[in-house]
Amino acid sequence: MRRLLTVLAAAAVLLTGCAAISAAPTPTPIPEPTVTPGPTPDLEATVQVRVAATIAALPTVTLVPTATPEPTATPVPTVRINLPPLVSWSVGVDYMTVLEILEATIIQNRAALSRLRMEGRAFDVSDGDRAVVLEREYSMDLTRIRMVSGSHVGKVGWLPSKYVR
Repeated sequence: MRRLLTVLAAAAVLLTGCAAISAAPTPTPIPEPTVTPGPTPDLEATVQVRVAATIAALPTVTLVPTATPEPTATPVPTVRINLPPLVSWSVGVDYMTVLEILEATIIQNRAALSRLRMEGRAFDVSDGDRAVVLEREYSMDLTRIRMVSGSHVGKVGWLPSKYVR
């Protein structure tokens, strides 16, 4: 009986192909090439000679001092604050303040505008005041200005670009 089971097991192996798979030769691994660290002495000497020859072939440059021109004061163009009639606008001293001013103006929150002015984070400008443009921020359409006329000369702040002409 035992011999019969052994023969049947061998027949099953042959019929399913498992014997062919297990009898297939195993691939031999490809040996890794050996690499020696660092450049060889001949290569290093060749590189040094080529670098020295390249540096020697570069043209020499002589710097000649020249007289520096005297700085001249160029007039800074000013812009005019252009507000609609009977409207005053608060200028924010920093970017976040001008965003708060815009929000308070949209929802008509006069108390918030008054609080910002009292804290010194905002100041009012009048139609016709003059300013110098320092920076423009295009994503929110804002302009950073320095006042050169009006009651807040020298102060710097942000306001919507539509009020700067």
